[in-house]
Amino acid sequence: MLPYRRTKVKRELRDRINILRDQLNTAMKRQFETELANSMQRIREAIAPYTRFVRVEREKLDRLDQELRTAKREVHSIRDAVYKQESAPAVDPV
Repeated sequence: MLPYRRTKVKRELRDRINILRDQLNTAMKRQFETELANSMQRIREAIAPYTRFVRVEREKLDRLDQELRTAKREVHSIRDAVYKQESAPAVDPV
């Protein structure tokens, strides 16, 4: 084989290998992304019941917290009213 021809064949082979490498990388990346997306979807579906449970329980706790805050305000209001009543001078109904 002539040196020029051999160099040309090597260059063509190298170019073809690079093209195939790029195609393989693209295909592998696409497959990996597909598998990753599928896995993430399966995980989301698997934990969905727990996510809903936690959300519902959190909402219950938030409501209870609000009720507790309201009750505390009422207790403070009643306590203040009682304290003011006790502090007021006693007037004898004569």
